[in-house]
Amino acid sequence: MDKLKRFDAYLRRCSLLKLVLTIWGLTYIAVSPVIIIRVIIGEPSLMRAFDVGNINIAQLIVIGLFISPFFETLLFQTLFFTLLEKLAWFRSNQWMTIILSATAFGLAHNYSKLYIFYGLLNGLVLSYGYTIFRWRNEGPYLMISLIHLLRNAVAILLFVMCRFIIYKDGGISCM
Repeated sequence: MDKLKRFDAYLRRCSLLKLVLTIWGLTYIAVSPVIIIRVIIGEPSLMRAFDVGNINIAQLIVIGLFISPFFETLLFQTLFFTLLEKLAWFRSNQWMTIILSATAFGLAHNYSKLYIFYGLLNGLVLSYGYTIFRWRNEGPYLMISLIHLLRNAVAILLFVMCRFIIYKDGGISCM
């Protein structure tokens, strides 16, 4: 617990760039158990969550980079924290707000049961990051939206590479 408190204190005082990169990196570290579980149970790739029917790449980019990160941050972090902080109990138990926000975020990503867990873990990091940016008074909505956008950009890039480069040529199947 002491190490977590020291890490939290570090995040509250480090440079903005280090904080952004740390929160972004933590979104990948947090979901590593899901990747391991997926391999163990043999569930198809998480990449299939992006296989959303007849949507084209331009639509995927617009939705994944410009609509989803900003809308989801508004809904699952800004709205949750703004509403719940009106209740004294949640003001003094901020971790509960983080957990509720992350749970709602995970449930919104209901491509599969495993992907809900994946979303929950990402939601925990994004919601925690939101609290840090808020404490530092450094535009929590914009910063978490941009971290989410960056994360989605990497996912979309991997999806495009798998779908149109690797998979199309008969190589490794990413789907």
